[in-house]
Amino acid sequence: MQHLTKTVETSLTKEEQHEVVKQLAEFREIEEVRGFVKSEYGKELSYNAIKFYLKAKKWKSMLERFRAEYVEPIMSLPVSHKFIRLVRYENLYETDSSNGNTRGCRETLRAVREEIEGPKSNQSGNLFITQINKLSDEDLNRKKTEILDSIRKIGNIENIENVENVGDIDVKPTG
Repeated sequence: MQHLTKTVETSLTKEEQHEVVKQLAEFREIEEVRGFVKSEYGKELSYNAIKFYLKAKKWKSMLERFRAEYVEPIMSLPVSHKFIRLVRYENLYETDSSNGNTRGCRETLRAVREEIEGPKSNQSGNLFITQINKLSDEDLNRKKTEILDSIRKIGNIENIENVENVGDIDVKPTG
């Protein structure tokens, strides 16, 4: 590793080394970075020479700083946050529901499920709704009725009676 360190660090200027670290911080593949170094600086580096910047302690803090700078703008986009996406899905669902667009409702519910659970794979068609909040029993029953009515509007739902027959659920705090 010592020999590789000297070879890599003497073949690139400090500025070029910083650019290599920045390219890697932006999640570019090693081969892409090799191509970049060749096209921008006219220098050829081996795969291991580029990989050196990912592994060496000397470059770790710079790599992390560049990576944080690269990711920061992405995180400032509202749609990069799951909560915001779910709120927007809720708005789409409400709009489709009020317009009688059952297909849109189904597609939105499918998208919400995938957002929460990941893509569907050979799962049963059970619908689970989990909500933890500070609603009273009366509010919970009203919400249950609203949800069941929404499900009925969508149609093609089997065994809706089983959902209605669920009794009171006693929730006790733990700890």
